[in-house]
Amino acid sequence: MDDRHFRIVDRCLLDWDVMQLFPGAPQDEYAAEAYAIAARLPDCRCESDVQQCLYEVFAAAFGELAPERDACKETAERIWAEIKA
Repeated sequence: MDDRHFRIVDRCLLDWDVMQLFPGAPQDEYAAEAYAIAARLPDCRCESDVQQCLYEVFAAAFGELAPERDACKETAERIWAEIKA
């Protein structure tokens, strides 16, 4: 896994805080999800692939509490733009 990709994903997830865990949670709260997403980024060919990846990782981690796929769009676009920069 690319460490740069992990840092990008981790920062984006912290900014997004879709599960509304902050300010009470530790800064590495989304690290497991960030690692899982970053590991899958090489297989992503477009923003929509990243969006699906976000959705699947959060659904696996949080079940019914996870965000809908549409809610992942903005963060997926940001991740895609940053890894392609």
